[in-house]
Amino acid sequence: MLQVYNYYQGLSATERPQRYTAHKRSELKNIYKSITDLSAKESLYKIDLSTEQQNYAVGIKDTSLAVQETLNDLADPSAYHLLAAVSDYPDVVSTTLLPSKEKREHEAFFVTVEQLATPQENIGDMLPATKSSLPTGAYSFAITIDDCQYSFQFQVAKDSSNLDLQNKLADFINQTGIGIHAQVDHNKEFGLSRLSLTSAQTGVLPDRVFFVEDTSAPEKAGAGNGVLTYFGLLDTTKQAQNTIVSINDEMFEFPEKEFVYDNKIKLAFSDETNGPVQVRITTDAGPVLKKLTAFTDTYNHLISQTRNFGSQNRRSQKLLYEFSHFTALHQSDFRKAGITLTEEGLLQIDKEAATESILSQNLRSLFAKDSSFTKALSARMHTVTLNPMDYVDKLIVVYPNTNSKAAVNPYVTSLYSGMLFNNYC
Repeated sequence: MLQVYNYYQGLSATERPQRYTAHKRSELKNIYKSITDLSAKESLYKIDLSTEQQNYAVGIKDTSLAVQETLNDLADPSAYHLLAAVSDYPDVVSTTLLPSKEKREHEAFFVTVEQLATPQENIGDMLPATKSSLPTGAYSFAITIDDCQYSFQFQVAKDSSNLDLQNKLADFINQTGIGIHAQVDHNKEFGLSRLSLTSAQTGVLPDRVFFVEDTSAPEKAGAGNGVLTYFGLLDTTKQAQNTIVSINDEMFEFPEKEFVYDNKIKLAFSDETNGPVQVRITTDAGPVLKKLTAFTDTYNHLISQTRNFGSQNRRSQKLLYEFSHFTALHQSDFRKAGITLTEEGLLQIDKEAATESILSQNLRSLFAKDSSFTKALSARMHTVTLNPMDYVDKLIVVYPNTNSKAAVNPYVTSLYSGMLFNNYC
């Protein structure tokens, strides 16, 4: 039987943490005592240990343990003390709460994005794509960024079109990685193309972010007719600008699209706002919602296992009845947690209602370790775990003699279930 259990346990066991399972001597003694008490009152019976019967028994025991794990996770008070920064309009103002050793309280403030940081752009002239009047020869130019000047040499070959030269020059500049992005726009309908330069960084640094100039050209090109002049790249088309935001009516200006406020929250901006956007430091509902989802998933898996096996096993209806009775008694508790019941007896989460329950601490009270709801469900799971064979069809041979003292044999139950001692307890 042990080999059978190990085989099917490997097939059906879910991957889950085992933080709360019994490992202490006192816990193991309690489990042992529960088994002996159960076996003392157990009838002697015959059972058809078919593959399906064994797999079902192992499965509902393992799933019951998984449900208990999720209950213990939801009962952990630390899960409800996690904080997060939440924006009313995260698509415009996104937030990240920075780690801190200081104790934080719930708070809120308002952010208005007056102006968003932009890069500098030098957009060239539209020129005929298939022609070129730029003389052949060697050209040189310079790009200055933050007082650092970068010199370039560019060769114009014979019979090169404007589009060819623009693509070649754009690749040349982009490959240097100096913080300037060059791009070619080609209008095929009108046969025109142009080259543009855009700074990688945004915001204003004393003056322009970058400055370009021609330094030499072939003699036949004439004075002042360098390659950048020819493509119309010397003038700044769009000046860079800083981000300007108002936080609780206090103005801030900075060159990036991100800002750390009060050493607590990192704010990232993607557009200007039409009005104030509220940012709150509040309970982080995400991790708790994930734990609640794990609870409903494992519970639903247990119900589905039993329902799927019901056509082969009449005794499994007992388990369905017990859980339908439990959910009926605690239907109002489930509603408080943002959980609804389907006609099939499955649990379904309303994320909006569940989030409100988490923020209002209703969920924490419901799943507290000493709450009547948690105690009742834990007791039900404990019963299934101790004797899953109670939900399998069997033939009673001898009833227990209640008039005499029972001979305690802790292996009577395990003889049938094969599940008294395992890696969970």
